[in-house]
Amino acid sequence: MSSKPHSITYNFIMNAALSISTFLYPLITYPYVTRTLGAEYYGKVIFASYVVNWVTMFAQLGIPTYGIRACAACRNDEAKLRKTVREILTLNVITAALVYAVFFLCGFLVPRFREDPGLFLIVSVPVLLNAVGADWFFKGLEEYGYVTFRDTLFRILSIVLIFLLVHTEQDYRFYGLAIAVAGGGPAVLNFLNARKKLGGFRDGTRTDWLQHFRPVLTFFMLSVAISIYTSMDVVMLGFLSGDTQVGYYGAATRMKGIAVSFVTALGGVLMPRVSNYLAEGRKEEFRDLVTKNFAFVFLIAAPMALYCTGMADQVILLLSGERFGGAIMPMRAISVTILLIGLSNVTGMQILVPSGRERLTTVSTVWGAVVNLIVNLALIPRMGAMGAVTGTIMAEAAVLLVQICFLKDELPIFLKSIEIWKIVLANAAAFLAALGIRQFMHMDVPANVTGYFMRVCSSGLVFCAVYGAVLLALNEKYTTFLIRRRQV
Repeated sequence: MSSKPHSITYNFIMNAALSISTFLYPLITYPYVTRTLGAEYYGKVIFASYVVNWVTMFAQLGIPTYGIRACAACRNDEAKLRKTVREILTLNVITAALVYAVFFLCGFLVPRFREDPGLFLIVSVPVLLNAVGADWFFKGLEEYGYVTFRDTLFRILSIVLIFLLVHTEQDYRFYGLAIAVAGGGPAVLNFLNARKKLGGFRDGTRTDWLQHFRPVLTFFMLSVAISIYTSMDVVMLGFLSGDTQVGYYGAATRMKGIAVSFVTALGGVLMPRVSNYLAEGRKEEFRDLVTKNFAFVFLIAAPMALYCTGMADQVILLLSGERFGGAIMPMRAISVTILLIGLSNVTGMQILVPSGRERLTTVSTVWGAVVNLIVNLALIPRMGAMGAVTGTIMAEAAVLLVQICFLKDELPIFLKSIEIWKIVLANAAAFLAALGIRQFMHMDVPANVTGYFMRVCSSGLVFCAVYGAVLLALNEKYTTFLIRRRQV
């Protein structure tokens, strides 16, 4: 069953392709959905989805991350791998069944949930499906080609369902159904393919799923802390400010989420590889991979954050329409987290977790969660979506700063070869050029969907062209490395 993993380049291309499909999915559906449903009904679905994200987190404990590391460590031993997968699956099914039962009971007890039980039931289907989906198994084996094909297939199906079924505000439950298909459909294929790859899950040996419970709890605490400042803000908005503010926040964070998924694409494929390198004592190769990932984040995340900040109004008006004007300032502010998340993904998931220091990652994330909770409670009642954005920014900054403190002696080794000043200069030049083009087009291009599209595309092309040209002119190390490699 075991096979040689694909190259990091192949895995990154596959994960980047997955990120592109993640980008195209909302780009195709989001303008239609927000204009059809409006802020209130769009907010209803987003609120329900984020509540279910919390349910999913408790149902899966810390298995999605722990499972990747566990499978990567024994992927060359088929018998041990089969036993490990069976044990983790058993643990996941037990926890998912218990958590879903509690959630179902809450549907009768919590007034906010009783307002629309049908919607919550629809969007919660992936909770049960993902319990047997074993996505961590395929990522641990670095099967990113399959993962990309699988997710893209169900996103296409979800898009078809949206355009077939969502036509008025009252069709918002169908939008929830489409989201459930995209989120839970891949789990069905996962289960069937995992059985095929392993030749079934049973091999006559004893299933000792309890041995995984303690390490999984560490990753669970990490998941809880992360979810407090990635999902709890939406839940708190729904309770404290209403569905319209949730709609604004969802619109503001949409592009940020797309950008972050692309920035962390390389990190996602590196975690099993760097875990394997450290297990085999290949420290130089580990350092080289992490250094390149840091360079990638600076080169990609910084310009994305800067561009989203400058063009937030045009992006919101293009994708959501004038009814979502309340999302413009939140989007400008939250764009900075693209860089913060990219960096903390490297320090946490590429250095601390693979080296067995996930407890420190959990500590840093708990700090972020506490900051987020305090700021949200203080600002959301008065500022709505902007209060939630402020809490998210401060939380991401806290996480990164704490991890930097933990790695203060190691980070200089990874960062010393990265020419940050060149990246800063290239970003400044590109940003000014993009603003110039935007201002020029503002006088001649009408304020409609076509005009917004032309401004976003033209300023984006100019930004990329100037950014790349300045990096090449300055002979930035990693840019020229990539160019030379492509020419070989």
